[in-house]
Amino acid sequence: MAVSRKRKRRIIVGKREYLWWIAVDDDFCGKALRVVSPDGAFHVKIPYAPIDPKRNLVDITAGPNLYVPSGFFRCPLFKTTAVTPRTVRDLIEWVLDPTTVWLPVDYNGNEV
Repeated sequence: MAVSRKRKRRIIVGKREYLWWIAVDDDFCGKALRVVSPDGAFHVKIPYAPIDPKRNLVDITAGPNLYVPSGFFRCPLFKTTAVTPRTVRDLIEWVLDPTTVWLPVDYNGNEV
């Protein structure tokens, strides 16, 4: 499913285009940084400025061609109080890195 480019920023990582923006998100009870591929096969969201370190998690939805699991996972502390293209690039590279260790958590950050 295609994603609208309206009010979204564009970034190229590894010769692939991604769109990113900050939006209100019910899963995180506030704002979240969202990163998607234009074809909708890759969708990542992370809380914007999480107060509780336990809530430092990422919600991933990946298409069948990506070797990335889907669900909520603990992630490194990305600086999301002032989101820059570098922050977005680091997040995308972390998700797509084949050496990433995936620690599943629920939406509150508790280990499953």
